[in-house]
Amino acid sequence: MLFLHGFMGCKEDWLETASFFKEDYFCLLPDLPGHGAAPFSANMDIHSLTRALASLLGAWGYENAVACGYSMGGRLALSCRAQNPNLFRAMVLESALPGIPGKKERNLRLEQDRRTARRLGEKEIAAFLDSWYAQPLFRGIKETPAYAAMIRRRRAGAPLGWARALQAFSSGLQEDHGEWLSRPDIPVLYLAGEWDEKYRMLAEGLRDGAHSALEVDIMASCSHNTHLMGREQFCRRVDRFLRKYKKMLN
Repeated sequence: MLFLHGFMGCKEDWLETASFFKEDYFCLLPDLPGHGAAPFSANMDIHSLTRALASLLGAWGYENAVACGYSMGGRLALSCRAQNPNLFRAMVLESALPGIPGKKERNLRLEQDRRTARRLGEKEIAAFLDSWYAQPLFRGIKETPAYAAMIRRRRAGAPLGWARALQAFSSGLQEDHGEWLSRPDIPVLYLAGEWDEKYRMLAEGLRDGAHSALEVDIMASCSHNTHLMGREQFCRRVDRFLRKYKKMLN
């Protein structure tokens, strides 16, 4: 299993979740470019990232993996799969935006991400984090017991790397993978939190037209980060999905 964290995250975000699966799967938890211990190189783009993930898998003797991507990590997983369709044999996507259909809307999102990147260079990290996690899509996260440890990891991060990654991997630059996601050619589990209105509605839309290879679930009492707020619920749902396809994935 290849776990891909979200914006401002790091591989440690997945440690407790990955421990649930370690008896059945070899788990890889990389830092994405600009995050954790991974620098953001000047020529980094989705093509480079796809090659880097394929090389990471190859270095451990694997040709492909089950991708488990949260938010930005899920978006990047979708983009990497489009670049290399054989990279993943199944996907778990948590609160991941498949893409933005309209050019005007993509340009607006790109400008929004550029403004956020500038704020990262202007505000103290503690103030930025406090305002970031006060957004409606993170409803209830500050009351979650695991929140304090997550914030300590964020405060040890590198805002310049985050800013570079946010601009290079902006969903305003991302291809729209919504059509593929509605009719995937590999098993996909899409998860969203019931308190995250935007992504809950996205998930419900996918569920209404769900293809046989797509499963959709809404996580109770969670907002955007379901694996942090409802780790046991998240792990058991993912485990049920993987067991369904166990013969194919082995």
